Amino acid sequence: MLAERAKPTQNPAVGSRAWAAKICDSAYLVDVFEKWRLLTGDARYDDFLRQKGSAYLRYRLTGDVKPLVARLEGVVKDLSSRVEMSTSEVLFTDRVSMPGAGILFQMMTGSVGRETYYPMHAVTWEQTGNRLAALVESASSRDLRVLVYRFEDEGGAVTMRPWRLAPGDYAMTVAPADIDDANPTAKQPDRSVALRERGQRLSVTVPAGQLLRVTLAQQRRQPTPPGPRADLALGPDAITLPRATPVVGKTMRLRVTVHNVGLAAAKGFCAELYDGQRRIASLTLPDLPAPIDLKPKIASAEVDWTPHIAGRRQLCLVVDPHDALSETVELNNHWTVAVEVR
Repeated sequence: MLAERAKPTQNPAVGSRAWAAKICDSAYLVDVFEKWRLLTGDARYDDFLRQKGSAYLRYRLTGDVKPLVARLEGVVKDLSSRVEMSTSEVLFTDRVSMPGAGILFQMMTGSVGRETYYPMHAVTWEQTGNRLAALVESASSRDLRVLVYRFEDEGGAVTMRPWRLAPGDYAMTVAPADIDDANPTAKQPDRSVALRERGQRLSVTVPAGQLLRVTLAQQRRQPTPPGPRADLALGPDAITLPRATPVVGKTMRLRVTVHNVGLAAAKGFCAELYDGQRRIASLTLPDLPAPIDLKPKIASAEVDWTPHIAGRRQLCLVVDPHDALSETVELNNHWTVAVEVR
């Protein structure tokens, strides 16, 4: 494609290399190449990607921030000169196109290509507000490095969730980005982190007005259990209340429901239901086979609850609370609902 672009062939024969190069020279192919490049680490087509790739991918390949700066300056120009097209005079009636959303998503998450087609984010964020900037510098299954900056008068904690790091033990460092690499004592890990699954929540304190670099480096990889595993999951039907309003001192019956969405049966598992910090019930639920027939596999039980305190209460269901079952994912083992008690 690069050769054809440099010296185009006039009227290439259908099926020829030149014809294929013209057909494939599109943003859709670049999108696929970008994802493939970061997933495999294969550098064979980097010359092509340095010319056709997105600004963020070119930054990841070269470390040069100029493509990012140029792209962001273009976004600011669009937003400044065509405010109405992003507010009152939108083209579509069911959506508002926001210039720059794609490049900001890539910078903050480490994803490339279109996020709606096979998103491959390395990290996502929670509790950031709208005054936090992040730039993923590098990401793999063994390490993650991110720059973060808070545009506020006060600092605070944010939550980061690494998605591409393999489970294992990691050294986590949070330090000013301008620390000299020649000063090793200033870059000692702040803490050791045990990542037991992808997407695990990690708290990071980000001060106001200071550029930080957050680094996670693998120290020991967690062995992957052999064979298929169960995956107990809780959803909107996890805690079902009757229509009557809960009243202090009046017992009401709740229904709890657990799903197995994994590839192996879940045998002999427990669940616990809490009202705030107070445990209401501890249950042993029947075995759940794997839903390999594509039919839901559900276990339910009824629990009596007598509210002791009026006001807003948090009911929380926890399945496999003692981590007795080997599961594919454990992030879906908790479910909380807010209930008003009179």
